[in-house]
Amino acid sequence: MKVIEALYEIAEYMPLKKGQKLSAAQLLERFLFPRHRHHDFIHKLSGGERKRLHLLRVIMGNPNFLVFDEPTNDLDVFTLGILEEFLLDFPGCLLLVSHDRYFMDKLVDHVFVLDGVGGVRDFPGNYTQYRTKADAEEKAASNEQAAAARALALQAADSAPAAPKGDYSQRLSYNEQREYDGLENVIATLETEKSELETAMAAASLNHEELSRLSTRLGEVTTEIEVKTERWIELDERA
Repeated sequence: MKVIEALYEIAEYMPLKKGQKLSAAQLLERFLFPRHRHHDFIHKLSGGERKRLHLLRVIMGNPNFLVFDEPTNDLDVFTLGILEEFLLDFPGCLLLVSHDRYFMDKLVDHVFVLDGVGGVRDFPGNYTQYRTKADAEEKAASNEQAAAARALALQAADSAPAAPKGDYSQRLSYNEQREYDGLENVIATLETEKSELETAMAAASLNHEELSRLSTRLGEVTTEIEVKTERWIELDERA
């Protein structure tokens, strides 16, 4: 069988959106089969060309539901680019399983999130939008736990017996007293910056580089808050 005959066996035309249609020859050209290759025998095609032709036969059948399982593992980069453009105009339902987040971001508008214990949640948006929201939620939960731990530490420090006033070896030096007096303002400033970073990370319009920068800074600020809080507790016990 020849290349174009393999498509004619399915259909001569494929309907598109808004009443348009694509002929078998046009579809072959779109998927990198030039006109002079349309009458080549299939047994002469390379392995990659046969995969591409098989994909075209599926598409030519005008399905209303397509399932792709890791297409980036089996198709070359040129075919993937063309397939991506075609799927953007595909009027049916597309179910895509892929580790290629950029490929998914361009094609999906919902993400099925598997929780690992049998549950599935439908997230309206692409993968990057889901990841941004999930990271922000995880950091918010982590920050709440850290804040609770700090509150317990402060409560324990308040309830601890005060050092004897006559024990001058444990009293704060002049420089330590100045540090102690300024730590609360430093911690408050860092908490404000952390809140601003979390708000910025929740924005869906961020690109990957900006999200990475904000995430790195958030980690630094969170660490600084923990260090400063521990130092404040240490000095407060001796103040």
